[in-house]
Amino acid sequence: MTNRKILLLNKNRSAEDHAAAVGNYAAEATRRWRRIPLARFFRV
Repeated sequence: MTNRKILLLNKNRSAEDHAAAVGNYAAEATRRWRRIPLARFFRV
């Protein structure tokens, strides 16, 4: 393999990791957003 191919492979892998991280963050943010109104409701 040439250095260029290795760089492309690493770049693609990091892009996939980034997409997965963004997906996880979005899912976690959605869960948090749904939990907040419930917490307010039970405190009152």
